[in-house]
Amino acid sequence: MLHGDAYFISPKNGEVIYVPHSHIALVISKPEKFGLNFEYVKGIYDKYDEKLGIEGRARREIILHLIDQGFIRIRKYRNHWKINVKNLFADQVAEYLIKWAKEIKRATNDIHIEVIIEQKNGNTIETDLKTLTTYQYDIRPRN
Repeated sequence: MLHGDAYFISPKNGEVIYVPHSHIALVISKPEKFGLNFEYVKGIYDKYDEKLGIEGRARREIILHLIDQGFIRIRKYRNHWKINVKNLFADQVAEYLIKWAKEIKRATNDIHIEVIIEQKNGNTIETDLKTLTTYQYDIRPRN
């Protein structure tokens, strides 16, 4: 059963990866899990002259790179989940999200919490956890 407020989902097999602290801290501590190596991560931080682990421009570039590679980034905020994907309707992204949503629904039973899915192309989908488990998205641009 899932617990926690942050996850990645792997594009390879749909593995849900629990993020105990921050997404970038997990990538720095286990870059191989994301198809990266420490030298690549450090190099991006050096490029921006930022301290390793800072949530700045380097973090943004690395996270966007992972999303570009098909990773799904998920974070729970006070009253909603935010999901970042390259393309919700490509490959098995939607299937992986439905599976994740069903697990979260079982773990929390918070079926009416808002879910905001942001795609790389700028399209945003707003739904709730219950609807996400049924694959019936209400496609409304976020104002």
